[in-house]
Amino acid sequence: MTRHSIKYRMAIRVDPTFGSEFGVAETYAVMGREQEAREEYAKALMFVTSEGDRVEYELQSALTWIRENNHKQVDKSLHEVARHAARRWPGQARGGGQPHHGDERARLQRRDPSPESG
Repeated sequence: MTRHSIKYRMAIRVDPTFGSEFGVAETYAVMGREQEAREEYAKALMFVTSEGDRVEYELQSALTWIRENNHKQVDKSLHEVARHAARRWPGQARGGGQPHHGDERARLQRRDPSPESG
């Protein structure tokens, strides 16, 4: 355990609603301890007070799967993040499982690849 995570743990003991779990999770993530980071992000989600915080914590947790190169879990996690983001920012976030890159693929398919079109 690092000096920072020890301080966060002490703060949690003093006030369990303080929300230091996010700090502990961030510390583990920086250390490359992705599973432990996800566990702490999950604990931090119990104390969120806004959908914005929920989206941020879930996104940080999803990043741990990216660093582990676990594409199946990345897709699942980012789908959940998108769902919550769509609830928080209707009309601005992509929800419903639509891949973000779909619009870009369609745009590129419409382009004429010939040098004269450039």
